[in-house]
Amino acid sequence: MVLENAKRLMGLRDATVLLDGEVLIEGFAAERSGTGAALAGLAMVTSWRIIFVDVEAAMSAIPIEGILSLDVLSPATLIISAWHDQMRLAFDGRPALLAVVDLLRREPAWDTVNPSNVRSRRRADVRVWADRAGAT
Repeated sequence: MVLENAKRLMGLRDATVLLDGEVLIEGFAAERSGTGAALAGLAMVTSWRIIFVDVEAAMSAIPIEGILSLDVLSPATLIISAWHDQMRLAFDGRPALLAVVDLLRREPAWDTVNPSNVRSRRRADVRVWADRAGAT
């Protein structure tokens, strides 16, 4: 069963078309929940976006520079908010969640959103950019 799920997730990664110049950094098994039932899929961090592709091949993405907040709800649950969308992602554990947060913060687009000393903050801090929330 685990091998079957791994193959399915790898298939999702291979089937995802990236934009010209966009580079896939890493992907993590996750569930996205919202108004309906949670959907299993793959959360991928690229050089420009975080992308979630579910097992039914539906895709949603949030540009890193469009992120308004990251909220860590539990050791394995993260909400990524933008003006146009919100991703509530549940990972297999805290290491995967922290890896996603670290990868997002390492991208140059993150610094364009908030040029303060975000790299010196603790990884699991809630980060909100109030000045951007009112600007969009």
